[in-house]
Amino acid sequence: MDTLSGTCTLYAGQAPLGVVDDRLFAFLGEDERVERWVITPVPQHGENAVIIETHDRSAGMLLPDERPGTQVAVTPMIVGTSEPPSFPPNEVWIATPLAAEDASGLDPSTAVAFTLRSMSVGADQFIGRQEAEDRSMLPKRIVLLPEGTPTAPVVAVPRPRAE
Repeated sequence: MDTLSGTCTLYAGQAPLGVVDDRLFAFLGEDERVERWVITPVPQHGENAVIIETHDRSAGMLLPDERPGTQVAVTPMIVGTSEPPSFPPNEVWIATPLAAEDASGLDPSTAVAFTLRSMSVGADQFIGRQEAEDRSMLPKRIVLLPEGTPTAPVVAVPRPRAE
């Protein structure tokens, strides 16, 4: 994730992510609730560990519960006063970059594709959206998927600094 600096738009299954009532959603159409995100590496928590915050850093993504189907929350974060800062496991995300062949159709100079899982869950349990819900244009919940469920990659597209 060192390749990203500034803000970015995050996508799940080609739908941009945003916030509704402190919860994370994917939007299939244009929506003013699509958020700009800041992804910050936190190497003190391990390889590929990051925190993901809103563009103004007033809130961040966290997993409130470890049960499958739990929706990702976007709320103010708890930050330990240590140096470097520490974060609870449910606020830390493991963003594992995908190999070029697994991110087909993406230009690596303009986008980064990765799987995303909370540090508080097992290594084979990712967040994503239920694509079966795509039959309506309503916002799609981003949830903790059951262990072993295949998921579309999360894609980060950097935003120009002027935005």
